[in-house]
Amino acid sequence: MELRSTIPLARRFGPMEVVDSAIWFARDNAVAFVTTAGAGGLAFALALATCFNRLGALPPGAKVEDHLVEVAIWGVLLAALFLGRGLGHWAVVERLSASLRGETRTPEACWAAALKNPGAALFLAGVPGMAQWAGFLAIWPGLAFMNRWSGALPAAVFEKLEPARALRRSRDLMAGSNNAMAVWGFLFVAWVILFVNVLFAGAMLPDFLRGFFGINLPRFEQAVSPGNGLFIAVAIVFTWAACDALRAVAFAILYLNARIEREGGDLQSRLEAFRSGRRAGVASYKAPAAEPQEATHA
Repeated sequence: MELRSTIPLARRFGPMEVVDSAIWFARDNAVAFVTTAGAGGLAFALALATCFNRLGALPPGAKVEDHLVEVAIWGVLLAALFLGRGLGHWAVVERLSASLRGETRTPEACWAAALKNPGAALFLAGVPGMAQWAGFLAIWPGLAFMNRWSGALPAAVFEKLEPARALRRSRDLMAGSNNAMAVWGFLFVAWVILFVNVLFAGAMLPDFLRGFFGINLPRFEQAVSPGNGLFIAVAIVFTWAACDALRAVAFAILYLNARIEREGGDLQSRLEAFRSGRRAGVASYKAPAAEPQEATHA
């Protein structure tokens, strides 16, 4: 059960290795990563930011009663995209599960598997995930408390558990572990690095086009300038969506890590030993000798 030697189930991982493995998985499965968890999270984040921007642009003194239709439309849209985000997380964990089994599953097949469990995906990916982000803003102890349920979605996918049992399974595996907090720290560093790179790319792209291709686009240069508040907001939304998808993969790996730590280590070796034992049992099996028949005399 290895994914290009990045996620072996032969030993316990440290928090940095968990995040590093998640990044390698995202890189090696870029199309599946973007079209599942990445797309769902980005669509939800863009709609949420647009909704807040629209509501903030209402004239002073405007009443909600005067905009009930618009508020209802935004509510339905955000609820649908929130469900899509949960399904995307389920789909990317399905892809991880298949990869660890040495199988190749298309993004469409992963989405189809997620669509079989829309309620569980919405609850196990959506609610604990958003609560984790809220806990991250509250730092401690909110995040530490919510991390106990961070392995619920992977437990449901890997062990085919119902939501209530998946939550209990996650609680038992993750309780008392400090690895999740360290993983959040490394995810925050990854978000900062990605955010800075997006701003740097926005600042350098107009100069690159002008210097190498002679293309001068003043409006585009102003749009992607680090001084443009809208560009900053888009960069925040984009990097949040990417790190939210990465969080889903990282905590799936952390769930596997917790199983190794709590349940006796090397799951792969135990599986191979079991298979070897069965093969040895079959090889050593001998059919009982036929009983001698008494000679018959005419």
